[in-house]
Formats: sequence, structure tokens, C-alpha cells
Amino acid sequence: MSTVNYKLYHHRDFIKTKATGCLDLEASKLLIRKLALLSSNHPREHEIIVDLREAECTPTVEERIELVRELTRHRSAFRNKIAVLCHDEKHLIRSRFTSLCARLEGIDVQGFLDFEEAIEWLNAPVAELEDSFPEDQEMERS
Repeated sequence: MSTVNYKLYHHRDFIKTKATGCLDLEASKLLIRKLALLSSNHPREHEIIVDLREAECTPTVEERIELVRELTRHRSAFRNKIAVLCHDEKHLIRSRFTSLCARLEGIDVQGFLDFEEAIEWLNAPVAELEDSFPEDQEMERS
């Protein structure tokens, strides 16, 4: 069994806001490019966890799509799964749209409320993921 390494990024590492508290889309895309450059030096060496639990801005649908597009421009740097920690159910529901867009582009992103669940998902073999998507079960309860 191989050891899984994790790299935890906080919201300020991925998302920049303006003084108004709104998302600074261009600055956020620049951060993604910088992270891609850092990750490309060591592809597949670690799984990524993005902790958005303390983020105060709520990107629009269009902004979320733009952020996913930026990730796909650097797809080779983000080959592994990306777990996103959300601060509440409302944020988790919004993250599902982002996850779907990313998956359609070949990037495996999943939102979570619980850190341990995120770690379990990151540790799961890809084959198991195809059979079990936690958000599908959550959506049925809504």
C-alpha cells in the first residue's frame, strides 16, 4: 500500500477578494496559475485539499465556471483529486455545480463538510469513486 501525501491550501491561497469582499476573479486565476506551476514540479505526489471553510465571498455561477476553466488550462498540474472543504450545507450545494463542471473537464473535484470524509475520499481508489458519489445521496435527501 502506498503512502498518500496531502497538500492543504487555505481559501486565501486559491481565492482573492476585493476590498468590497467580492471575488477578484483575475487575481484568483493568477493564484491558480501559480499553484499549477508549483504542483507541476511534483505531479501525482500529493492530493490537494482546498479549505474554503473561512472564505467569506460567494462566487457567482459565472465566476465558478471561470475558475474551473482556469484549472482545466493547467490540467496536467492538477491530475489528482481535489477535495474542497465547505463551511455549510449551502456552500456544499453550490460546490456540487463546480464539481460537476470540473468533472466534465476531467478534473476530479468533490466538496465536503467533514475533513475526515475528504481524507477518506482522497484515499479511495478511483474505481470506487465511479460507483459512489456522496453528493448524489445528499441531493436525494434535499
